Amino acid sequence: MADVIAQSHGGDGGGCDPPRGPSNIPFDCERAPPNKHGHHKGLNTREKREQLGRPLPLEWDVRGRTYKEIGDYNSNFSREFGLLVRQYTDPDCPQWSKVPNASKQRILAYLEDDLFDIGCTRYGEGHMLGILGGIDTSRAKKYSDWKYDIKEHLTINGPQNRYGGCTDTQWQKAIEFFRRPEITKRSVVNKENQKKLKELSYGGSQSIPTLRYKKVFKYDSIKDEPPAEGTPQKVTLSPNVVSQPFRNFVEIIFENHEKSLQSWHLAGYSFFAAAIGLGKWSPEQRKNYNLLDAVSRHTIQVFPKSYAAILLTFDNAGMWNLRSELTENRYLGQQLYISVLSPARSLRDEYNIPDNALLCGIVKKLPFPPPYTI
Repeated sequence: MADVIAQSHGGDGGGCDPPRGPSNIPFDCERAPPNKHGHHKGLNTREKREQLGRPLPLEWDVRGRTYKEIGDYNSNFSREFGLLVRQYTDPDCPQWSKVPNASKQRILAYLEDDLFDIGCTRYGEGHMLGILGGIDTSRAKKYSDWKYDIKEHLTINGPQNRYGGCTDTQWQKAIEFFRRPEITKRSVVNKENQKKLKELSYGGSQSIPTLRYKKVFKYDSIKDEPPAEGTPQKVTLSPNVVSQPFRNFVEIIFENHEKSLQSWHLAGYSFFAAAIGLGKWSPEQRKNYNLLDAVSRHTIQVFPKSYAAILLTFDNAGMWNLRSELTENRYLGQQLYISVLSPARSLRDEYNIPDNALLCGIVKKLPFPPPYTI
């Protein structure tokens, strides 16, 4: 089995794919520094820029690899970003990825040339891909929030009363968008699903996934580290589901105590094979990890009486199977599931279950989970 799952921090920025190169493997993940507040309080973005005499330098969480905006000017960046998204886009696209590239580039160019320094020189080319991914995540969030506000206003006040956060043209496009048959149908299905789940939401939105599946399985029935040798172990017959925060960076250690080769596969991800060695794994082995040109793969072999170490970021939301590739071993229990839930509950991270999906077994009569939104 996977003997060790050593957790690090949970981030909330960065791109949607696994790290794109060996240089993107963080060795000692640290939490993003807290936001700073102080001497700029009370000044708007343009006043701060005029006072500084140059574009405001933005800081990014490059150490934690979340590439979330941090530092003195992150609140100004967020506010200006929201204004520019409303100014240069129209609320008639299903999601941010469908917004014309010309509009996206216009927003980025305006921010970089006039108000902010995003750090091309300060951070170097090695971090620019991550920084641009973090910026795109922020733009998508602002666009989604804007459309949500428009829809709420339209639902409450009707089409005659324009939402104050958009122009007449944008308002008309929003009305046409939300009246599309496919959008209307999805909205009806979402409302019905929310009604079914009403009784599950009393504990708060964070408890919905746990409450929904409490009759099916329990999270984290195994711990991150195996018990000490000689410790009595209680055998439990139940589904083995490990919960992981979205975009959490982890290290997984496989140990093979048998006399034959083992092979392990992780669905939904590519990971970096950082080390293979003889005997049992220990923390001292980390100094031998290959952090320069580790191979990205989705299956790894573990030799007899040996161990293998892999590194990856759980940035693909869903329920994923980690299993032995040997059928007889898998049948005997050498597999588990890893549940990765996105706190944003956005279609950018995970699709909804199809409306016509067939349910069976113990979940047959359970309602669908709360639908994700744009």
